Amino acid sequence: MLKFRDPQSNIQLAEAELTYKEAVNGEKSLTGTIYSNDDVLHQMERGWSVMFNGDWYYITYVAPTDGGNSITVEFDAVHEFFFKMSKSVAYGTLKDGSHTAKEYLDFVFNGSGYSYTLLSQVDAWEKQSFGDKNRLALFNDLISDMEMEFSIADSGRIMITSEIGQDLSTIVRKGFNLQELNLEYNVSDFVTYAKGFGAFIDKDDESKGRYEAEYTSPLAAVYGKLEADPITDERYTKTASLQAALKKAVDSSYSISVGISLQELQNAGYDYESPVPGDYILAVDEQLDFNQRIRIISVEEQYNIYGERISSSVEAGSLSATKQKLDGSESNSVVLALSHATEQADNAVKTANGKNTSYSGPNQPQNPREGDMWWYDNGSGTSFMKQYTNGEWVILIDSNRRRISKKLLIVRLRPLILTPMNLTKSRLS
Repeated sequence: MLKFRDPQSNIQLAEAELTYKEAVNGEKSLTGTIYSNDDVLHQMERGWSVMFNGDWYYITYVAPTDGGNSITVEFDAVHEFFFKMSKSVAYGTLKDGSHTAKEYLDFVFNGSGYSYTLLSQVDAWEKQSFGDKNRLALFNDLISDMEMEFSIADSGRIMITSEIGQDLSTIVRKGFNLQELNLEYNVSDFVTYAKGFGAFIDKDDESKGRYEAEYTSPLAAVYGKLEADPITDERYTKTASLQAALKKAVDSSYSISVGISLQELQNAGYDYESPVPGDYILAVDEQLDFNQRIRIISVEEQYNIYGERISSSVEAGSLSATKQKLDGSESNSVVLALSHATEQADNAVKTANGKNTSYSGPNQPQNPREGDMWWYDNGSGTSFMKQYTNGEWVILIDSNRRRISKKLLIVRLRPLILTPMNLTKSRLS
């Protein structure tokens, strides 16, 4: 049963199927179909909202359907933050010129009913005619300028940082908890070279020219010099920051988009936390010869009328082509990424079935049980994932031989939490 609220704040319960979507860009939205409660089915229109996971979502689209014997209502809804901010205007404008991130954000949030926390350092930058728009548009503009990401905390506070998520060191594998993996290669935008022009060196004498920089990818040695459109942006007042922007543009010009359908294991009795947008996981599909650490961009979950999650699908992006090339081997880069999360002292946690234990460290675990997992790392680049089977430790993943056993289950080692201090990126200066 879902809890619906009408414009007079009266609460109604109704059965509904639901799809929930959450994305790195902060998106939190719902689509659904309502099947019961005549008051909801016949009266829903403007001003209604629905409760999901403790938050109110404002309904933005309603479509009743007369099926002959019954009426159903389809609806769309967005998290209250997006609805309320889009319906509130920040009147007036800031004075043109350079302002700090705090000054811009305070202008947007003051009087909105929401608060924010900025977790990463951002240099001051210039904007023109900032204001006289709805707060959501202004906020999105700032997020784009700062190259930041944000999430909505349980308290309703907006958390702004350079990158959300955790490195879960979680494995999803075709044939167990991975139903389907689809790959899309972005080939047409691929470039290996870019040149940029920043601010004028002397504002009072433009004849002295602009700050200039260029970047050539290591892949140019393989594919030749493929030029991107130049970047011209007066916000760049140092060559180093301009060159960093060029490198980012070139390195991200070729990437792989990954679509994943996850097996629903929680309903089958497995106790594990599903990945959320921003998290890094390891995806394995031997048939596609795919074995990469990827970052989740969005998650979509389907729920039945009983509130049970029945399926999950994930959109993710892999490492850029340049990083794959420099890492030397896709399998080594992702396997060693797992060990990075457990390179500290021995750590034991429960595996997905809640009965076995996963160990990490160089020392062989004492008194293991059938099915226990051991991530072995000798500290010199040799790493193995082993499982205790028939009285011995059997290698499941070998960082050198790229071997993956068919017995591989989901493995959750100690997460590497990406703290705000670790997430700070270089900004415009």
